[in-house]
Amino acid sequence: YGSYALAEGADPKTAKVGGADNEVKVDFIYEPPQAGDETRFELLDTDEAAAELERVEALAGMLGVRRVGLVFSHPPREAGFQFSGEEVITAGELQLEAAEGVEDTPFVTVKATVNDEGGTVFDAFQVRRVLGGGAGRWRRFDDDI
Repeated sequence: YGSYALAEGADPKTAKVGGADNEVKVDFIYEPPQAGDETRFELLDTDEAAAELERVEALAGMLGVRRVGLVFSHPPREAGFQFSGEEVITAGELQLEAAEGVEDTPFVTVKATVNDEGGTVFDAFQVRRVLGGGAGRWRRFDDDI
């Protein structure tokens, strides 16, 4: 949770609040209830989890901050492997919620892991609208299954 700030060099006359000309400032991280193992995670969709998120969102509103990203971790993976399909879908859905629809947003997805030497590695990404067709429609990959 945090805020968006106008990026250095962005034109304040044409920049949109929450748009691509913004930077993300993170004030705190909330970890929702989830289940998982060394290969995957799933955010829990229970009444308890929904009530907890509602309390967090209310507190964030009182503090003047909003959801600006997703952080997840995983054990080391094979070289070149960035995200599983489920991770991309989760990031895209949370970005849609944060943008309140298919809008440009600096919503950030950060993955944390360890390298071969045991050092911590953080990489930041953004899910782009092109994954959803770019025409205002997002589709889950499993809709036709």
